Amino acid sequence: MLTDVDGGTRITYRVTIDGPEGFGEQVTSDTPDAMRALARLAETTHAASSRA
Repeated sequence: MLTDVDGGTRITYRVTIDGPEGFGEQVTSDTPDAMRALARLAETTHAASSRA
């Protein structure tokens, strides 16, 4: 989720896992990539709204 805040954008990424022990690593292994993608989206969105 991207939320506008003073001076930028807050990125919220939440994962809830219900499964066997050790399963979480498989589910969350792409978290760094997802955070980078959300940051790029936030930067793009912020740049576009700054031009408006």
